[in-house]
Formats: sequence, C-alpha cells, structure tokens
Amino acid sequence: MHDTALSQLKDIMPDSEIHTGLLLPAIVLLLVLMLSLSLYLYWRNRNKPQPTPQTVVLQHLQALDWRGEIGREQLYQLTLHTRTYLDGREDPAFESIQQSLQPHKYHPDAPLADKTVIETIAHYIKGLS
Repeated sequence: MHDTALSQLKDIMPDSEIHTGLLLPAIVLLLVLMLSLSLYLYWRNRNKPQPTPQTVVLQHLQALDWRGEIGREQLYQLTLHTRTYLDGREDPAFESIQQSLQPHKYHPDAPLADKTVIETIAHYIKGLS
C-alpha cells in the first residue's frame, strides 16, 4: 500500500534533476580568487615601509602656510609639530623662535607676528628637511 502511494506521487510530479555541474567549480574558483587577492594585498601592504612620526610631522610643518596673516592657531600648530619632530631634543634655534613668539600666542588680543619672525620660522622649517 505504501508503494502505491509513492508511485502515484511520482506519476503526478516528474523526477527533477538539479544541475550542479558548473556551480561547484565556480564557487571554488571564486574562493581561490578572493584568497589570492587578499594574500596579494596583505603582502603588498606588509612590505610597504611605514612613515616615521618625524616624517609625518615634517610634512605637516612644510604644509603650513606662512603667507598672509598668521594667527595663534597656526603658531600653536608650529609649536606642537616641531616639538614632536624634535622628540625631546633641544634645539637653540627653535627655543629662540619660541621666545620671540611668546607675546603672540598666549594673549587673546595679541598682535600679529612680525615679518622677520615669520621669515625666521619659514627658514627654520626649510632647514629641517
């Protein structure tokens, strides 16, 4: 009795075949390509030299614009970046620049920096590279 019910079902729905001929090789090929691409990117980035903090800070210092009006924020950036670049070393030229910038940095209505001080700063930054 059980066999007749199954044979009746087979008569209603024909046998269906699932074609997996190309599906499995395509998935394997895709996985291999993804793995090889990730390995390539890993090795390329691993062998690439990372810039030192001094190099990055030197680029920031060279990017500062010393034309036009120089505000307190730019003077603070100069101080922070130069101290990071020097990394605890003492530099008499930087200390003299710091002394000349004292009246311009710490007061809310401080006058703008003189042209001679700005030229000294620009010359100092060029000397760092």
